[in-house]
Amino acid sequence: MGHLNFKESIFKCMNGFSIFLAGANIRIGIGLVDSSISGGVCLIAAKVGTLFDDTECWKGGGHAFDGFRYDRVLGETDASSRIAWLRLQVDEQLCEKFAPQPWEQLIKVLRDMGHGFEAGEVAIAKQEQMRVAGKIKGPIRLGLHWLYGELAGYGHRPIRTVTAMLITWLACAFFFQIGGSYGYMGPNTPLLSSPALAKKINDECGNRRDAGKTVWTQCGEMPPEYTTFQPLAYSADLILPLVNLQQEEDWAPIVSVPSGANMGFGVFLRLLMWFEILFGWAMSLMLVAVLGRLVEKY
Repeated sequence: MGHLNFKESIFKCMNGFSIFLAGANIRIGIGLVDSSISGGVCLIAAKVGTLFDDTECWKGGGHAFDGFRYDRVLGETDASSRIAWLRLQVDEQLCEKFAPQPWEQLIKVLRDMGHGFEAGEVAIAKQEQMRVAGKIKGPIRLGLHWLYGELAGYGHRPIRTVTAMLITWLACAFFFQIGGSYGYMGPNTPLLSSPALAKKINDECGNRRDAGKTVWTQCGEMPPEYTTFQPLAYSADLILPLVNLQQEEDWAPIVSVPSGANMGFGVFLRLLMWFEILFGWAMSLMLVAVLGRLVEKY
């Protein structure tokens, strides 16, 4: 069949499909613009050159698109409209017998037409629908799947990964700033260029529980070659795996006093430091993988 045009047509079917074209091969295209369709449209395993449609013609819902192939769309190409279109399929193909092909077909067509952003949004919606349909099994897999979506848009939104790293960097820097101001951050390397210098430094500087001493980050007796504690730089040094700003080497949270008693906030800062290092490695690897995937696609 060359072309099938249902423009401005009216189809009524209260139970079942108003249009049944399963397995049809329509070389040029099918037109549904300005049509009124009260029932579903069955296009299972159909092949069409161009789909001419609009939003209104599909609003009856209950459509079957599994195996439906088409080369291009003349109608709405924005992601929200097309996602809503796919969600008008019969419940079976959206839930217990989830059909991924209609989603992948739309992603391919949008990308081939140059709508890369919209294709990415549809790909994200597909993953979310899979989770709703119960296709992601097990609490661990379900949690990781959700987290991957939030942090990277399932590989389609690297800006989410960058944003997560930025927020974590600033939030951790805030706590390290508090720790430095109240004496919970101390030198991480020996200051023993000479015993006399070491004694002088330790006599003048200490942690917050040492009465009469200046906290380490504000100590004026530190050797001039020793880095000054900078919370933003310290946090960046932790979260960026391949960056060395000398902060992590020179400074670390103080977790206990000489008597052995724990410093609660210092322990928190130590845990925060480990978290930021691990988070930085995980996000950096994810970002590299996502960007590599996007380069291949676009």
